[in-house]
Amino acid sequence: MKVIYTALLLFALLVSFSQAQALPQPAGMSIADNATATEILDAFLGIPYAQDGVVDETGRYSYFAKPQKLAASAGLNCSGYTLSAFRFLVGKNITVAESKLDRKGDSGKGAALGEDWDFGWDLIANITEGFERQVLLPNGSTAAVEDIDAVTERGYNLHERETWNELLPRVREGHVYLLSFSQESRIRGYKLVHYHAAFMAMDREGNVWMYQTTGEAGKAYRRNLSRQAGLQEFLDNFAGSARSKPKYILVVEVALPKG
Repeated sequence: MKVIYTALLLFALLVSFSQAQALPQPAGMSIADNATATEILDAFLGIPYAQDGVVDETGRYSYFAKPQKLAASAGLNCSGYTLSAFRFLVGKNITVAESKLDRKGDSGKGAALGEDWDFGWDLIANITEGFERQVLLPNGSTAAVEDIDAVTERGYNLHERETWNELLPRVREGHVYLLSFSQESRIRGYKLVHYHAAFMAMDREGNVWMYQTTGEAGKAYRRNLSRQAGLQEFLDNFAGSARSKPKYILVVEVALPKG
């Protein structure tokens, strides 16, 4: 009887482990087991932008705010793209709840800096937890994710050409780069918002691509930052108006698990 019980327990654990590791591939999508980082990110291109849209841990399109509510059609926002694609990059089925953790307890209702002011930064810090990672900072410096104060440390000035002259040569094969965009806010009750998330990755030819989805574009898309035209298009997209506050990016480099 004890042997049978032990066998059943081991079977249950194996099933549980298998379910936990199964990656939620949305209907109509096909990602090979040996896909490169850019091939994985390419698989999401063209998916429509949807406010608050995400793929849940079972592969269904849903919402960050109401993960139990299924979406009528495919759609991702920038955070949804980041979470959904990162699962395949690292081979881990990270749940929506895990990705939304308020790491410092400083961005809930009534928070001094506004509710969810650092949602994008928290999400990137949460999903990269447990992987080999570091924050790339200006002038060739680095920092641990845990040491970053997302209010005082904003990273690179997105608009400055020197940012891209320094940052792009730091991008390496075998790694992926998650970006949290921040900007001082004019929204009442907010001082600063980490309002957007995106990826950078290098392809086999050495080109560095920016992957993201925005409401303006209406879908997930990419820009080749290694080409002057692609970099300029990206900078133009995020230029803002003359009255806009400068935008900054915190860059988290993650070493991809070796298959």
